[in-house]
Amino acid sequence: MDIYTFYLRYIDLNLKSYGNIGIDFEINRFLLIFMFIIIGASVAINYNRWVIITTIKRLVRHEAYDEETAKTLKELKLSSKGVRSSLKNNGQLTRTVRRVGELATSYEEYLKEVNTKGYKEEKIDYDTTRFHIREECVEDAKIISLKSDVTPLGTFLLCVLIFAVFMCLFFLMPEILSLVNTLIGML
Repeated sequence: MDIYTFYLRYIDLNLKSYGNIGIDFEINRFLLIFMFIIIGASVAINYNRWVIITTIKRLVRHEAYDEETAKTLKELKLSSKGVRSSLKNNGQLTRTVRRVGELATSYEEYLKEVNTKGYKEEKIDYDTTRFHIREECVEDAKIISLKSDVTPLGTFLLCVLIFAVFMCLFFLMPEILSLVNTLIGML
């Protein structure tokens, strides 16, 4: 099969080529784009999970459960921008980890503060700021710290699996569409 035939059979595959389906939609191009989106999302989600689990594991290992035992990111050997970003945003990590000196505000108070004129987001010096597990989250943090690490190899294997599944769909799509077209014709 030459490149032009491959292109026509698989990449330029359009649902309107099947009379009983008749919708103008290039399904394999959509599958390729969707595959890359799923792979990118998987990498991002696994990286975020790694940041959360690693940060909590290191805080638990150092027994940083209050302001006296709190540790800096340097002491925890965590200096990536992902860790800093997760500690800055309101997510699972900030619900479990607390900064020393951080004021506890409700969501309503936070919104009121943000909507006031001249509001400036608090600058956090990640080199000197110390972090600890929130008192009410210590048991949950210990459970999270027992979870297995997210590894680059595991993420890579997940991406290979996603790629393989989508490639099977990609190459089987002409036969799948022929079958669907025949079944619709029989109705």
